[in-house]
Amino acid sequence: MVFVTPSGPRALRSMLKSWFHRETPPDGERAMRSLLQAGATPPTAIFCHADELAFGVLSEMRRRGLRCPEDMSVVGFDGHPLSRFWVLTTVNQHAGLQGMRSARALISALDGGSPQLTEGDQATQILLSLDVRDTTSAPGGLGR
Repeated sequence: MVFVTPSGPRALRSMLKSWFHRETPPDGERAMRSLLQAGATPPTAIFCHADELAFGVLSEMRRRGLRCPEDMSVVGFDGHPLSRFWVLTTVNQHAGLQGMRSARALISALDGGSPQLTEGDQATQILLSLDVRDTTSAPGGLGR
């Protein structure tokens, strides 16, 4: 596929880079810094669409003397192996299980022409779990 942009190859490279950008802890730090510098009342909780962003948010909170979860709760998404060391509450998407299901479907498709999924592999069944750890509490630390 070829993309033609009015700005040329540089704009195309920038666009492709943004599509495939992997969020990192420094991205979370920058986002949190921007949020706190905006001057608005800080939220009681932050949800990050990737655990690595949450690591950066937690780091910036600590740098500024904010306590988690007393001042603000933080939740990530992924179930990153390091989330347990950060005691991060995360929505675990069980990526290893998803990978095994995908591999079985691919092998089946290559062997017989159509993917044969077992009952537990149905595409509509994606296992998610909430791993509650030390980065969440009721607003204002209530109920903790």
